[in-house]
Amino acid sequence: MSRPEHLHGDDCPDALRILEALARGRELPGIEPTETGAWVDWDELLGSWLSSTEKATVMIASGVARAERQGGLPYGVIPAVGAALAGLSTNRSLPQRSGMGALPALPDLGPDL
Repeated sequence: MSRPEHLHGDDCPDALRILEALARGRELPGIEPTETGAWVDWDELLGSWLSSTEKATVMIASGVARAERQGGLPYGVIPAVGAALAGLSTNRSLPQRSGMGALPALPDLGPDL
């Protein structure tokens, strides 16, 4: 069992945005808001009543939090991650994998460190 970790708004803004969007005004188990972010118990969230797609969203938020704390994802994988997430939409009004087309070109930042 993991222990809760604090996600600070300055360090993990995208992970917190994902969790906020997931909550949609509901109280979620395993999340305790603070003045600067939230305490998050990932195991409690994953073991809760959330649907399987909502639990997948929790896993994505957890990965985003880890990447944010390390300074981001390796540059070379960003297009693949973006395309994968865009293709996972269950909202039929959003673009799906088959109709995604090419991703916009990203600037060349040099070799990965």
